[in-house]
Amino acid sequence: MDVKRMHARDVITRDVCVIGGGASGTYGAIRLNDLGKSVVVVEQQSQLGGQTETYTDLASGNKTEMGVVAWYTNDIVNNFFARLNVSLKVVDVERAGFTTLASIPVDFRTGKVVENIYSGNVT
Repeated sequence: MDVKRMHARDVITRDVCVIGGGASGTYGAIRLNDLGKSVVVVEQQSQLGGQTETYTDLASGNKTEMGVVAWYTNDIVNNFFARLNVSLKVVDVERAGFTTLASIPVDFRTGKVVENIYSGNVT
């Protein structure tokens, strides 16, 4: 690519470029836009969602959700999905026979446990 031959109409100017339109990239782009930043999202697929997509078995026609299909249930997540008009199905993991894993939020810069992992996310 010869930059000298580029025209102004070929250049996209934004405050922030988000690489990847998965859940985190999409959330980040919307949040930055809410904060008054101009944002462009670069996504290799034709739709947002990252690794999350519906796989249809060609033989049976059965559909299976692939990729990230679990998330924390809290106001930030619920509001985000509602804003995108995505309905949520809450499953009682113990009744469904799933194994639950405990997670401990840690700041990798300091090694200290983070008391409130959502303190930086204002809705």
